[in-house]
Amino acid sequence: MLSGCTVVAVSTPAPATSYAVRLNAALAAGRTEFAELFASPVLADSWYSALSLADAELAAGSVPTQLSIHTRFSGDRRAGVESLTLEIGPEGTILGTRDTGVRPLWAVGVTEVTKTTHGTLLTAGLDDAGRDLWASRLNRAATAVAEAGLLTAANHWDGALVVEVPADAAGFVATTGSSAAEAAAITTCSSGTPRIVINPLALSQSAAWLQTTLTHEAVHVATDSACRAGTAWVVEGAAESVAAATDAETAKTNAALVRAYLKSKPQLAALPAKIDTQTDYALAQLAIDRVRQVLGAKAPEFIAKGLAGELSDAEVTQATAWYLEGLRRLG
Repeated sequence: MLSGCTVVAVSTPAPATSYAVRLNAALAAGRTEFAELFASPVLADSWYSALSLADAELAAGSVPTQLSIHTRFSGDRRAGVESLTLEIGPEGTILGTRDTGVRPLWAVGVTEVTKTTHGTLLTAGLDDAGRDLWASRLNRAATAVAEAGLLTAANHWDGALVVEVPADAAGFVATTGSSAAEAAAITTCSSGTPRIVINPLALSQSAAWLQTTLTHEAVHVATDSACRAGTAWVVEGAAESVAAATDAETAKTNAALVRAYLKSKPQLAALPAKIDTQTDYALAQLAIDRVRQVLGAKAPEFIAKGLAGELSDAEVTQATAWYLEGLRRLG
């Protein structure tokens, strides 16, 4: 028999799986239950809209406030996996995240999620008209790529895209890890699945230009090129070939760039090794256009090998000859 013992209530930390388990359960229960875990109803609604449409599954990280989140929106080739560290208030409710690196748009700020005919659109700071416009662009880009005849049967792209439009340059940097001064759009694979992020600084460009840019990026999604290391002129040439085929102004501009290049460098030698300038993109487009012209129905298999970085020396030599012939014709 024990005597002289005093029982003292001791506050113990939540188990490592606490927030992951509670969020998973709340997602399954519904929007109201999910909101109870957050300090801000607006933030809770934003997270719920995204995670409920992404078939999200949350797992605990190494500490109670860390989460590993698996998401798969309509348009994802496979599930994306992202890690977040929660910011917890004094009452145990979620205030947001403590992350400063690359993270999903819905974790950067309040995000609207829109299901479209051909995928999913995530936007921040756009009104209804703006979301409708980008949803239409997404659908047109997906259709253009699907009808381009670029892919092999083994590619297994389902014809859908995930497109993100941040509210500002800071949101673009947070979502992509790239400077907002570098690109009008990026197909990122930071989570393990290709998703297109539009640079909000480019939204002042013409509607046709934005559509062509989105179509270019859609090729990167369809070919999964953002998630693997392929041959540069094939990766970018394939994207530009499809984009130029859908927009006469892009085709005209690229042809003019190639002609200007020929005047400055009359000695033709090799396929473009690096794709840095718009002229490089135009040259890569010409190279893929020639592959498609010469090989016809067999071109997708050739391009697929290039996207995988598996072209043989003989195939590169062959493609170089077709490319140089194309340059001579333009010159």
